[in-house]
Amino acid sequence: MKITVEQLRAKEVINLRNGARLGFIEDVEFDTESGKVERMVLPGKKALSRLVGKGEDVRLEWNKIRRIGDDIVLVDSEDTGDLAKNDRGWLE
Repeated sequence: MKITVEQLRAKEVINLRNGARLGFIEDVEFDTESGKVERMVLPGKKALSRLVGKGEDVRLEWNKIRRIGDDIVLVDSEDTGDLAKNDRGWLE
């Protein structure tokens, strides 16, 4: 399967461990020497504050992805166990 970053950004990320809706992929990080993707980047709960440079993104290791579907990306990660969207849709 081949997919572009633009296509990934349209998919919501869900943690299989607790069903948490983690948000949409904002970016990816890759190793310039190996050319391999290492992490996906999701906006943190202070996404609006990034406009003034104070936001904290959530980075999930690429190897945590279990399946990329038509609309969602399923991940299996303990690291996101306490992350969930609040009533405004931001990660906490």
